[in-house]
Amino acid sequence: AVADLAIAQNLCMRITGAADSATGSVKKNSALAIARAESIAKLVMKRGLPEERIEIISVGGITACESIPANRNCRIELFLH
Repeated sequence: AVADLAIAQNLCMRITGAADSATGSVKKNSALAIARAESIAKLVMKRGLPEERIEIISVGGITACESIPANRNCRIELFLH
């Protein structure tokens, strides 16, 4: 639905990947965060949003996220801008 909205409204999308700073090294967390964002980007591109309208950002390991304990702050955020 987000891809369809971005296409219909001629919007760009920023996809931010993150990982939990309590586990893994800085290098591993950065790679994991990018991989998560790229995974979502591929899905959005399959829905028709051109790659040039997608920005991928890694915030690496984070500690300031409120979430359920089971996923230890692992998340991907989508922003339309």
